[in-house]
Amino acid sequence: MKLQKAFFIIFIMVVSATLLATLACVQEGEVYQKVDALLTKMTLEEKIGQMTQYSGFNEERAQWVREGKIGSFLNVHGAEQTNKIQKIAKEESRLGIPLIFG
Repeated sequence: MKLQKAFFIIFIMVVSATLLATLACVQEGEVYQKVDALLTKMTLEEKIGQMTQYSGFNEERAQWVREGKIGSFLNVHGAEQTNKIQKIAKEESRLGIPLIFG
């Protein structure tokens, strides 16, 4: 009886792991499709901008964020300033890609 119970538990674990792996693959596939769609929409200038990182923030750089010419910032301090810049990226840029802060 104990052996049957152990096999049943192992069976449930294997089935669960298989289902979770399948779900992860489906979700991963959806992510890849979204990424491919976004990359297709991006101009070369925007792709280069995603690889560009600046230190500090000023109003000239705010315009560059709107134009998709900046992908990340260093040395931006405080939640207020970070949120302000992120809002520009997400709401005022053409594709709404969030920035990375370091």
